[in-house]
Amino acid sequence: MKIDFTPKDFLRLFKLAAGVASTKYITPILQNVKIVADKQNGAILMATNLEIGIRVRLDVHVSESGEALLLVKTLRTILDFTKEPTLTMERTQDGKVVVYGANERHELCTQDPDEFPNAEEFDASDYFELGVDNVQTLLNRTIFAVDNKDGRPRHLRNVRKRKNGIDRERQRARNRKNHNRCRVPGGGNIQN
Repeated sequence: MKIDFTPKDFLRLFKLAAGVASTKYITPILQNVKIVADKQNGAILMATNLEIGIRVRLDVHVSESGEALLLVKTLRTILDFTKEPTLTMERTQDGKVVVYGANERHELCTQDPDEFPNAEEFDASDYFELGVDNVQTLLNRTIFAVDNKDGRPRHLRNVRKRKNGIDRERQRARNRKNHNRCRVPGGGNIQN
C-alpha cells in the first residue's frame, strides 16, 4: 500500500474515524484505524468498537493498493506536529507502516490488518438522516438525565424523598421541564 496525502485533510478525517476506535485495553486491535487503499476506489478509513462502526472515504492519491492498521495515538501525534505540505504512507513487506515527507520519516509498528473486523458498508435504500448539530444537541440534552450515584434519572431522584421539602407540584413541574428539554425540533430527513 502506498498513498500520498495532505496532512491537514487526512487528519480531519482520521480524527472522525478515530473517535469511534476503542479506548479500552481489552481488545488492543480495536485501538487502531484500518486503511484500505485501492487504485480504482480510493482509500477508506474504518474503525469500530464492536458497538458502532464508521467508514470514511479519503481523497488521496493511491500509488499501490493494500491495507494497513494505524495506531490512533501515534499517527495523530505525527499528523498534528508535521510541517510537511504532503506526506506519503507506505506499508513495507515486513508489515511496518512508514510515513515520510521531504524532511521527516516515521516507522510505525502495526498489527495484521486481516485480524481487524471490517465496518460493513451501509447499502439500505430506506434510512433516516440526522445532522451532526442535532445529534450533539440531543446528546447534550440527555446526558444530564442519568445520575452517577444510583443510575436513576436525576429529575426522579427526589420523588420518593419527601424529606427534602419538595412538594408534588414543584416536582411535577421540574419533571415536565426536564422532559421538554430532551426534545429537539426538526432536522431529520427520511430517505426512501
